[in-house]
Amino acid sequence: NYVDAVPAPTRKVRNLHGTAFITFVVDRWEMKPDYMNNHRELRKITDTLDVMTADRNISVKQIKIHGWASPESPYEHNRMLATNRAQSLTDYVRQTYKLPASVYAPAEATPENWIGLREAVEQMSTATLPHRAEILRMIDDNSIAPDPKEKKIKQTYPAEYQYLLKNVYPHLRRSDYEITFEFKEFTLEEAKEVYKTKPYQLSARELWDVANTFPKG
Repeated sequence: NYVDAVPAPTRKVRNLHGTAFITFVVDRWEMKPDYMNNHRELRKITDTLDVMTADRNISVKQIKIHGWASPESPYEHNRMLATNRAQSLTDYVRQTYKLPASVYAPAEATPENWIGLREAVEQMSTATLPHRAEILRMIDDNSIAPDPKEKKIKQTYPAEYQYLLKNVYPHLRRSDYEITFEFKEFTLEEAKEVYKTKPYQLSARELWDVANTFPKG
């Protein structure tokens, strides 16, 4: 029965994923916290880390930043921008939180966010994008390299390209972040106290142990 099914002790490692839309000056990668909406977007990361670093029950194990650029050609230029911008955001977080160097994973980047572009186009109506189906086929054509592909869309459907450039491309320039953290292991007495306010920090085994301190029924 359930009473006898004692849960095995387990590590309480969790992952939190999010996206911040950091705005950089055109063709630059220096982090400017007060530029445009950056203060608000950076708070998505810092508000989370403020809570984690203030809680003695939480250890931050890894912070990983992945940058994406939009598909304006040339591809290699976008690779440089995406990589340097991801590194710039990583450096900003590193300077803000004095965590062990091992916590900060090497910055990663995808030069051009064709995945996000396709998702955006797929969700549009033909009233907004009359040649939606044709543009999707171009995006999906893996026989064409990124730069010629973007040029083909631009030249074939110039008005719709300009719409995408203005309304979709800015949202493709994003920074995904992943924070890996772990809750400490609690003694029974600690677990009984944690249960009162933060039961989500307890493992199944710790909850089982706390439950067994209560009378049957």
